[in-house]
Amino acid sequence: MESFWQNYQITSIQMAVYPNIGTDLRYPILGLIGECGEIANQVKKITRDDNGELTDSRSKAISKEIGGALWYISAICHTSNLSMENVAIESTGFTLHGRDIYEEVIKMQIPLSAIAQNLNMKDALIFVMGHLRKICEHLHVNIINVAYENMEILASRQKRNTIHGDGDNR
Repeated sequence: MESFWQNYQITSIQMAVYPNIGTDLRYPILGLIGECGEIANQVKKITRDDNGELTDSRSKAISKEIGGALWYISAICHTSNLSMENVAIESTGFTLHGRDIYEEVIKMQIPLSAIAQNLNMKDALIFVMGHLRKICEHLHVNIINVAYENMEILASRQKRNTIHGDGDNR
Protein backbone atom coordinates (compact mmCIF):
# COMPACT_ATOMS: atom_id res chain seq x y z
CA MET A 1 0.00 0.00 0.00
CA GLU A 2 1.35 3.41 -0.96
CA SER A 3 1.88 5.99 1.74
CA PHE A 4 0.41 9.46 1.50
CA TRP A 5 3.70 11.04 0.39
CA GLN A 6 4.37 8.33 -2.22
CA ASN A 7 0.91 8.89 -3.65
CA TYR A 8 1.38 12.66 -3.47
CA GLN A 9 4.61 12.44 -5.47
CA ILE A 10 3.05 10.21 -8.13
CA THR A 11 -0.12 12.30 -8.43
CA SER A 12 1.64 15.66 -8.44
CA ILE A 13 3.99 14.70 -11.26
CA GLN A 14 1.02 13.45 -13.29
CA MET A 15 -0.41 16.98 -13.03
CA ALA A 16 2.87 18.66 -13.94
CA VAL A 17 2.89 20.91 -16.99
CA TYR A 18 6.33 22.33 -17.74
CA PRO A 19 9.16 21.69 -20.20
CA ASN A 20 11.52 18.75 -19.62
CA ILE A 21 9.62 17.18 -16.73
CA GLY A 22 11.86 14.76 -14.91
CA THR A 23 15.09 15.87 -16.55
CA ASP A 24 15.54 19.59 -15.87
CA LEU A 25 15.69 20.85 -12.27
CA ARG A 26 15.59 24.55 -13.13
CA TYR A 27 11.81 24.95 -13.25
CA PRO A 28 10.98 23.15 -9.98
CA ILE A 29 13.91 24.77 -8.14
CA LEU A 30 12.85 28.24 -9.23
CA GLY A 31 9.27 27.36 -8.30
CA LEU A 32 10.29 26.27 -4.80
CA ILE A 33 12.33 29.43 -4.30
CA GLY A 34 9.33 31.47 -5.46
CA GLU A 35 6.88 29.69 -3.17
CA CYS A 36 9.20 30.10 -0.17
CA GLY A 37 9.42 33.80 -1.02
CA GLU A 38 5.61 33.98 -1.10
CA ILE A 39 5.47 32.27 2.31
CA ALA A 40 7.92 34.89 3.62
CA ASN A 41 5.82 37.67 2.09
CA GLN A 42 2.66 36.40 3.80
CA VAL A 43 4.46 36.06 7.16
CA LYS A 44 5.82 39.60 6.76
CA LYS A 45 2.25 40.83 6.40
CA ILE A 46 1.40 39.48 9.87
CA THR A 47 3.51 42.34 11.23
CA ARG A 48 2.61 44.98 8.68
CA ASP A 49 -1.09 44.37 8.10
CA ASP A 50 -2.33 42.23 11.00
CA ASN A 51 -0.77 44.01 14.00
CA GLY A 52 1.40 40.97 14.79
CA GLU A 53 -1.60 38.66 15.13
CA LEU A 54 -1.97 35.54 13.00
CA THR A 55 -5.45 35.83 11.50
CA ASP A 56 -7.43 32.96 10.00
CA SER A 57 -7.23 34.52 6.54
CA ARG A 58 -3.44 34.96 6.81
CA SER A 59 -3.06 31.39 8.07
CA LYS A 60 -5.03 30.14 5.04
CA ALA A 61 -2.91 32.24 2.67
CA ILE A 62 0.32 30.87 4.18
CA SER A 63 -1.04 27.32 4.03
CA LYS A 64 -1.81 27.73 0.32
CA GLU A 65 1.77 28.82 -0.34
CA ILE A 66 3.10 25.89 1.70
CA GLY A 67 1.01 23.62 -0.53
CA GLY A 68 2.74 25.10 -3.57
CA ALA A 69 6.16 24.60 -1.97
CA LEU A 70 5.33 20.95 -1.27
CA TRP A 71 4.38 20.45 -4.93
CA TYR A 72 7.77 21.80 -6.03
CA ILE A 73 9.57 19.62 -3.47
CA SER A 74 7.76 16.67 -5.03
CA ALA A 75 8.87 17.73 -8.53
CA ILE A 76 12.47 18.14 -7.36
CA CYS A 77 12.36 14.71 -5.71
CA HIS A 78 11.01 13.19 -8.92
CA THR A 79 13.71 14.78 -11.08
CA SER A 80 16.46 13.89 -8.58
CA ASN A 81 15.26 10.29 -8.17
CA LEU A 82 14.53 10.92 -4.49
CA SER A 83 11.60 9.59 -2.54
CA MET A 84 9.40 12.36 -1.14
CA GLU A 85 8.33 9.78 1.44
CA ASN A 86 11.93 9.54 2.71
CA VAL A 87 12.33 13.32 2.69
CA ALA A 88 9.06 13.66 4.65
CA ILE A 89 10.04 11.00 7.18
CA GLU A 90 13.50 12.45 7.73
CA SER A 91 12.07 15.96 8.06
CA THR A 92 10.14 14.84 11.16
CA GLY A 93 13.46 14.48 12.98
CA PHE A 94 14.60 17.94 11.92
CA THR A 95 15.68 19.90 15.01
CA LEU A 96 17.15 23.23 13.89
CA HIS A 97 13.93 25.16 14.38
CA GLY A 98 13.35 28.83 14.92
CA ARG A 99 11.67 30.30 17.99
CA ASP A 100 8.66 31.54 16.06
CA ILE A 101 7.10 31.60 12.61
CA TYR A 102 9.28 34.56 11.57
CA GLU A 103 12.51 32.76 12.41
CA GLU A 104 11.29 29.56 10.71
CA VAL A 105 10.73 31.46 7.46
CA ILE A 106 14.11 33.18 7.66
CA LYS A 107 15.98 29.92 8.39
CA MET A 108 14.10 28.14 5.59
CA GLN A 109 15.79 30.42 3.05
CA ILE A 110 19.28 29.09 3.86
CA PRO A 111 18.97 25.60 2.31
CA LEU A 112 17.40 27.10 -0.82
CA SER A 113 20.83 28.20 -2.02
CA ALA A 114 22.10 24.61 -1.68
CA ILE A 115 19.12 23.41 -3.71
CA ALA A 116 19.75 26.08 -6.36
CA GLN A 117 23.35 24.90 -6.64
CA ASN A 118 22.27 21.24 -6.67
CA LEU A 119 24.42 20.58 -3.58
CA ASN A 120 23.33 17.79 -1.26
CA MET A 121 19.80 17.96 -2.63
CA LYS A 122 18.22 15.47 -0.24
CA ASP A 123 19.52 17.14 2.92
CA ALA A 124 18.49 20.58 1.67
CA LEU A 125 14.97 19.31 0.89
CA ILE A 126 14.77 17.74 4.35
CA PHE A 127 15.71 21.11 5.89
CA VAL A 128 13.11 23.00 3.83
CA MET A 129 10.40 20.44 4.56
CA GLY A 130 11.34 20.47 8.24
CA HIS A 131 10.80 24.22 8.32
CA LEU A 132 7.52 23.87 6.40
CA ARG A 133 6.36 21.32 9.00
CA LYS A 134 7.24 23.70 11.81
CA ILE A 135 5.49 26.62 10.10
CA CYS A 136 2.41 24.40 9.82
CA GLU A 137 2.64 23.75 13.56
CA HIS A 138 2.72 27.51 14.19
CA LEU A 139 -0.40 27.77 12.01
CA HIS A 140 -2.04 24.85 13.86
CA VAL A 141 -2.48 22.93 10.61
CA ASN A 142 -1.34 19.47 9.58
CA ILE A 143 1.16 19.41 6.71
CA ILE A 144 -0.60 16.40 5.15
CA ASN A 145 -3.88 18.32 5.12
CA VAL A 146 -2.09 21.24 3.43
CA ALA A 147 -0.68 18.88 0.78
CA TYR A 148 -4.08 17.25 0.27
CA GLU A 149 -5.77 20.65 -0.19
CA ASN A 150 -3.06 21.58 -2.69
CA MET A 151 -3.81 18.44 -4.71
CA GLU A 152 -7.52 19.33 -4.71
CA ILE A 153 -6.70 22.81 -6.03
CA LEU A 154 -4.47 21.36 -8.75
CA ALA A 155 -7.07 18.74 -9.72
CA SER A 156 -9.66 21.50 -10.04
CA ARG A 157 -7.31 23.59 -12.16
CA GLN A 158 -6.52 20.58 -14.34
CA LYS A 159 -10.23 19.86 -14.83
CA ARG A 160 -10.88 23.50 -15.77
CA ASN A 161 -7.71 23.65 -17.92
CA THR A 162 -6.25 26.50 -15.83
CA ILE A 163 -2.96 24.87 -14.73
CA HIS A 164 -1.18 27.42 -16.97
CA GLY A 165 -1.48 31.04 -15.95
CA ASP A 166 -0.83 33.38 -13.07
CA GLY A 167 -2.36 33.91 -9.68
CA ASP A 168 -3.46 31.79 -6.78
CA ASN A 169 -7.16 31.97 -7.57
CA ARG A 170 -7.40 30.51 -11.08
